[in-house]
Amino acid sequence: MEGICIQADVSLPVNSICTVEFNASYTLEPIQLRLRGRVAYCVLAGAAGFRIGLHLSPLDALSKKHFENILAMQKF
Repeated sequence: MEGICIQADVSLPVNSICTVEFNASYTLEPIQLRLRGRVAYCVLAGAAGFRIGLHLSPLDALSKKHFENILAMQKF
């Protein structure tokens, strides 16, 4: 709940602040999530671009609930 790893076409400087927005569909209606965080690492991942680790800022209660539901659906 404190971090997320994303793939991107561009490199981001460590410690920079960024926002990730995406639509989640774990219910009948898609839900837009906006996660703000600080770049913890950014490494080249070959042709796929860059793997970026974000340390997330605290989420509001509703965003936290949606994010928990999304994580619960994942098979790690």
